[in-house]
Amino acid sequence: MAAVVEATEDAARHRRWDLRFGLLDPRPGPDARPPPFNAVATDGGVRLVTRYDYRLPMGRLGGWIDRVAVRPVLAQATAWSSDRLRIWLEDGIPPEQSRNTAVAHGVAASTVAGIWMYHGLVPKLWKVDADELTFFTVIGLGTRAARAAVRAAGVAETAFGVATARSSNRRWPFALTLMSMPVFAVGAVVTDRRLATRAFNPVSLNAAITALAGVALATHSGRPSGRTRSHSASSR
Repeated sequence: MAAVVEATEDAARHRRWDLRFGLLDPRPGPDARPPPFNAVATDGGVRLVTRYDYRLPMGRLGGWIDRVAVRPVLAQATAWSSDRLRIWLEDGIPPEQSRNTAVAHGVAASTVAGIWMYHGLVPKLWKVDADELTFFTVIGLGTRAARAAVRAAGVAETAFGVATARSSNRRWPFALTLMSMPVFAVGAVVTDRRLATRAFNPVSLNAAITALAGVALATHSGRPSGRTRSHSASSR
């Protein structure tokens, strides 16, 4: 309890973990003070309660912007900050480190998801690229059946990319990516060895995706998720 009080009441320590110190800086933004947290002891541990007040200019338009954009961002920042404080006090991971871990995870996870979706949508569903057809024609499919198979693969890859984006806080999308990429690379090269020597080839691409999936897995723990429940209130 003492550690929580010190981390929330000492301005220098508070600034290290509370993202809203930047979001609610009264000099460039809304007329507001950095919001305090009150630590309340409970049977299950410590509960943090925060309350802050601000007012955007521009009358009704400002009120609409507040409801649609500003308040949801502040609610998410509150949850993310609370989680960062929890990780600091429970696990001893400094807020700066957990922030960097969260950024690394976000970049890796979004890139993996984006690559899955791009390669499902563009070369398979949209273009039905000749290199994509090669694998299926080599195993004996006719041109029409091969095109249908490529498009089916495109649907599957696009769906997996969406699932990866939606499940970025879980391990399974990145574990599956880590296991599947080497298999796909070997399959592509076995089908057509010329692919391995092209400027943009499945060997280098799949190796990069494998590395990014590994980063996403390695940064799964020790980062704020922003899923901590939070409630913000303001008085007018």
